[in-house]
Amino acid sequence: MMRHSSPGFGDIGQSLPITEALRYLRESLGAVTIARRGITRIEAPLPAMDILGWLRTQRAEEKWYWDDNRDGSLILGGIGAADVIHDITAMDARAVSNRIHAMLGEDLQARLRGRYFGGMTFLPSPYVDNSWQHFGCYRFVLPRLEIVRMGKHHIMGLNLLPDDTNPQAMDDIRRMLEAIATTPKTDTPLFPMIEQRQDIPDRDGWEALLTRAIADIRNGIINKVALARKVILTLDSMIEPLDLMWSLRHREPNTLHYYLQPTPEQCFLGASPELLFRQSSEMVYTEAIAGTRRRGANSAEDAELGQDLMTHAKDAVEHQSVVDRIVQGLRALQATVFAEASRLHKMTRVQHKHTPIAAWLPPDCNAGDLLSILHPTPAVGGNPREAALAFIREHEPFERGWFAGVVGWIGYNRAEFAVGIRSALAEGNRLSVFSGAGIVAESHIPSEWQELEDKIAHILGLFTQGTL
Repeated sequence: MMRHSSPGFGDIGQSLPITEALRYLRESLGAVTIARRGITRIEAPLPAMDILGWLRTQRAEEKWYWDDNRDGSLILGGIGAADVIHDITAMDARAVSNRIHAMLGEDLQARLRGRYFGGMTFLPSPYVDNSWQHFGCYRFVLPRLEIVRMGKHHIMGLNLLPDDTNPQAMDDIRRMLEAIATTPKTDTPLFPMIEQRQDIPDRDGWEALLTRAIADIRNGIINKVALARKVILTLDSMIEPLDLMWSLRHREPNTLHYYLQPTPEQCFLGASPELLFRQSSEMVYTEAIAGTRRRGANSAEDAELGQDLMTHAKDAVEHQSVVDRIVQGLRALQATVFAEASRLHKMTRVQHKHTPIAAWLPPDCNAGDLLSILHPTPAVGGNPREAALAFIREHEPFERGWFAGVVGWIGYNRAEFAVGIRSALAEGNRLSVFSGAGIVAESHIPSEWQELEDKIAHILGLFTQGTL
């Protein structure tokens, strides 16, 4: 017998086939008492399953996916929206975190496993590009229905709010549960062909942009700036974004995978190598990732490229600026900070210089404080922060939107966010693919263009070029 409130997975009961779990949730709607404040959560344990494969079969307009595939500790797939916290102009990160904390704090299961999934833009802007209109400055969603894997446990959760007590809302929820597909889709997808490619900026524009940036660096205006490029691919047919997510998960296993679909027309997804932070109560883990080389054609070349990355002066300057900024930011929160030795973080096509950092936070610090201090990092913004961001605002020829923003989730006294890089925005038959490079005085302009290409190879490699 399953219960609506339980302190752990062991007290919920034996796992049920997904069809039985859905029936249990439908039947529970008639018996559950929905709290007058906060979230009421009904749960049913499931056997092990492919959560992304399950999500690929759903017809819901809103879909969400998170996969910390570097350690496999948490996978979340959700559909629909029980609650949305959203604004198009500005974000008070601490206020958003406090609101989520209050919503989850009324129900035991919500405190244990409830999460608002979403993120925020690279920079707040009074101008919102049409491509990002459904994302806004920030958007956090409590999925209506979700499947979560925590460690070895899989569980299906249904989230209810006080307004869901009216009969129409209950009928809508029952119909949603009845429409859930139960067989995961695990076939390898085929992708459209590329008909056209547009680079913003193009190579000449990129070289002019870097020339201007390096001049400002040598004149002492900035020390480092991270500059970005957008590649717009026009495809010969519509793309299914979840197929792209499925392929990225398999091609880039040692990354943080994220998928945000607020409407069927728009989806932001990616496979980020960079954890912004992971918080559990007063403990926070973060990392500095800056400096990139491609992977070698063989083990000897790969080791040589990695050694060059770890010892090159330009990369040392760029990387240390990121480490220093993170450590200083955490200490500004009165945290006790520990930075480990730098090492290589190897991905399928590139390798990065990587420094793990841990900190103990004061008791009153929440996820919003960490977002305000750590985002944007020098790896995607620059140093000094305000001067670098001013350069980006003035000179980059496109609106970044959520590229290089943050994506992740906030729970009760815990949170996890990735930096929104190695990413793409899917819109029908158009795919915008983003990449960037950190520019310092020693930067070699032709090499930086190649770095941009290396960083999008994991996505471009999925498509066959047509008339391009």
